[in-house]
Amino acid sequence: MYRLFMFKLVGLSVAASLLAAWLALWHNSRPIELAGQVDDLRSRTAVMEDLRRQVDLLHGMQVETRRILERLQEAADIHIYASRYRIERGLAAAVYAAATAHGFEPDLIFRIVDAESNFNPSDVSPKGAVGLMQVMPATASIYGVDRATLFDPQTNLNVGLLHLRNCLWAENNDIVKALDRYNRGNRPDALHRYASRILKGESFNY
Repeated sequence: MYRLFMFKLVGLSVAASLLAAWLALWHNSRPIELAGQVDDLRSRTAVMEDLRRQVDLLHGMQVETRRILERLQEAADIHIYASRYRIERGLAAAVYAAATAHGFEPDLIFRIVDAESNFNPSDVSPKGAVGLMQVMPATASIYGVDRATLFDPQTNLNVGLLHLRNCLWAENNDIVKALDRYNRGNRPDALHRYASRILKGESFNY
């Protein structure tokens, strides 16, 4: 009995020693494991940050590439319009820029300017309409522009396009009626001759 008791006591003592040693080892190794986990977390964070920077860089390159392509397309369009209407590239660029700035398709505005003044900024009609878009001085005064300033191509385009936009608004975005209003004021044309000359059977939606 005594031997059995001593054997159990020794066994418990050894077990306790082993447990204490294991606990000490676990306690001493835990900071190393945690440090490793922290280092691993930092490493993954660094990788994610690097990937995020790469994605941002690629996105920036895509945006810049899109802008370059848009500028190239714009330059090509301006060259085509300049050749089609046999006008200087600078004038074609001014018409193109004004059209897009006011939310119109450039093709429509080139047709209007061609029909109104044949791209002559100094053109004056027998009725007194002035410039590229043949704006009447009375109409220009509504927008705070005097007759002399209408000879400036950029001003004339801006006033003409503002007026065309208001004509669209007055005609519930019906481009045919809006063109007639632009050309004839409040005198409607049942045959839509002016609009037919501009549109040439094509449709422009606004």
